[in-house]
Amino acid sequence: MHIPFQRNLPPSPTLPPSLPPSIPPPYVGPLFTESATGRELKAVDAENSKNLTNDSRRMWQITKAVATPSHPWSKFSTGSLQTLKEDVPPAFDLRDALLRFYAE
Repeated sequence: MHIPFQRNLPPSPTLPPSLPPSIPPPYVGPLFTESATGRELKAVDAENSKNLTNDSRRMWQITKAVATPSHPWSKFSTGSLQTLKEDVPPAFDLRDALLRFYAE
């Protein structure tokens, strides 16, 4: 990663001690706060909505639809609020799933 600026940061209890002081906290990793997760859901939904009218994306999705169903290429590549929030079991916690995925 290349950061085109440098600044000195005071010691922080939230930063790992091995982190160089010139790297600002936003570049350490995602926060996964409740509000950030909600904003990301809205961003994914907006991207999906934009792609619905894009002919090249639609053709791309057709090639995925005719691929072998067991191959990862055949999986849908974007989501929406409905697929990520509404069509999931009530006990499913998306934020918790993101935290577990990031920890792997």
